[in-house]
Amino acid sequence: MASQSQLRVPSGNVVRVSVPVETYFNLEKIQQIQKNILGRLGCQACCSGFRINFVPELDFAVDEKLNIRTVTGARDDDA
Repeated sequence: MASQSQLRVPSGNVVRVSVPVETYFNLEKIQQIQKNILGRLGCQACCSGFRINFVPELDFAVDEKLNIRTVTGARDDDA
């Protein structure tokens, strides 16, 4: 039985990892995230069968006064 931290994802799937912009441009942080993601996929040293896409969080919200703010934690389920 898989642990709660390990996912059962069929081979060939795309994994989308949304990260803050500051993290997206920090190699050490991306490598740490990649190691953790790979561990959850089954092997910290291998990404065979997975296409892992790191995308910066670039979600914005506009209010009725046309003020724009960055939205964290937003997710587009259709992507």
